[in-house]
Amino acid sequence: MDQRLAIQWVVDNIAAFGGDPSQITLFGESAGSACVGFHVLSPGSNVLFQRAVMQSGVPTSPWATLSLEETWRSYEGVGGKPFLYYFQHRSSVNPWPEWMGVMHGYEIEFVFGLPLNPSLGYTEEEVNMSKRFMKYWATFARTGNPGTDGHEWPLYNSGSNYVTLDTAPLEVKKSLRSYDCTFWSILN
Repeated sequence: MDQRLAIQWVVDNIAAFGGDPSQITLFGESAGSACVGFHVLSPGSNVLFQRAVMQSGVPTSPWATLSLEETWRSYEGVGGKPFLYYFQHRSSVNPWPEWMGVMHGYEIEFVFGLPLNPSLGYTEEEVNMSKRFMKYWATFARTGNPGTDGHEWPLYNSGSNYVTLDTAPLEVKKSLRSYDCTFWSILN
């Protein structure tokens, strides 16, 4: 309820800050993403905003209770247009051992422009990647579609379309980690 009241406050007051109350986008990561998902599904909240970005979390916890496809279909059922990305860049300033791979939520520093601070030692490729990510997220907030500059970002659908986010240009792929999903389905 407190989050819904905060969203209502934004709707009521954003114009005073130069914003448009008819163009509100919610954004959350991990548990915050699950909260955004609850607002998408809530009739009391979902009338207050137009778009939602959910990174690494859904409201159907525990996290493994629904398949990815079932989760996205549920969002489509309430009028959402789901887009899926797979972040796979290991930062040049990552202090963790390489065997740990790319950490949960690690794209956030790129979405919010941390590499643009030259004193932090990111590569030029990472600075450019961060600028692209900020543009994707801002474009989605403005238009409801993250695709920019001729780079198509297809809707996630029964064909399992997703894009890879890395220093390379967007690449559209299908069936994210299908081998892993099959393995876990067999164990179920």
